Amino acid sequence: MSQCCVCERDRDIFKEIVLTDKEAAEVRQLTGKDPLDKYIYCKACWNLAVDKVQGPQLMKGLLQLQFQRNGVRNSEALAERIRQRLVQKASNKPIS
Repeated sequence: MSQCCVCERDRDIFKEIVLTDKEAAEVRQLTGKDPLDKYIYCKACWNLAVDKVQGPQLMKGLLQLQFQRNGVRNSEALAERIRQRLVQKASNKPIS
């Protein structure tokens, strides 16, 4: 059992994400902080995270909260920018 990065409950690991070096560098550049070594999701949270509608909005809220806790300036705008990238990736359409 491990702690889910979304609900923070001790749950069985359903999905474990490790960022690539490029993704980790982007997180560092955007936030000024080091990313986690790995992101662990329980089944319920993973099902929300991969939903093309709910997932990006959930991630935006979680990122914004984490950014605010870590003192990242412009946390709302940064979280929105990441949400837009997630939507773009999910739909394979350019951001306007």
